[in-house]
Amino acid sequence: MSTYLYVSSIVLHVSISKSAKQSGLIIMRKGIAAPTILLVVVLFSVAGIVLFSLENNKENDVKGTSNKKTAEEKAGFVFEVNSLSTWELLEYLCTTESECKSGPDSGKRWGTVGGGQASMKSVLVPYQDEWSAYKYLKVYMKPGLSSSGVIFKVSLLNSDTGAQNAVLGDADSKYEAVLVPLGSPVSGQVKVASFNAER
Repeated sequence: MSTYLYVSSIVLHVSISKSAKQSGLIIMRKGIAAPTILLVVVLFSVAGIVLFSLENNKENDVKGTSNKKTAEEKAGFVFEVNSLSTWELLEYLCTTESECKSGPDSGKRWGTVGGGQASMKSVLVPYQDEWSAYKYLKVYMKPGLSSSGVIFKVSLLNSDTGAQNAVLGDADSKYEAVLVPLGSPVSGQVKVASFNAER
């Protein structure tokens, strides 16, 4: 009788152990799968939110400029850009007015800012101490590589700057430019002109 009870208890113990192991495996399988699925869902959600945010901010970004608040930006000249396609804004420094007017690439190349579609986008050309060795800043725009046939017309916005229009180049490649006198250091941000794309 005692042997029978002993054997029965062993059989019962083994069957309980097996069922515990099987249920443990089921729990482990479910336990690993549920957090993994949850992690994948969370990662895709976060990635979607980040991409959505970047895409919404992209239209306000212009290569070579800053989107900081006006008070945090350096002093300089501001040019307004209106374009339905890609563009480049080119900057040159000249020692004389005639040097500036002698051609699109005359003077010292100072910088280039590029961008895509823009409406009343303000592009700041920050003032630098090196400008004191020059008399004029020349700025003009030309279409980007994918925007052939576009020309940019200039409208002066501030007569107090002494800025003037100039047409540069030959019949094949004419550009309307703005010549800004550099008589004294610039304080604050001075809006000078707008460039408007036309076909």
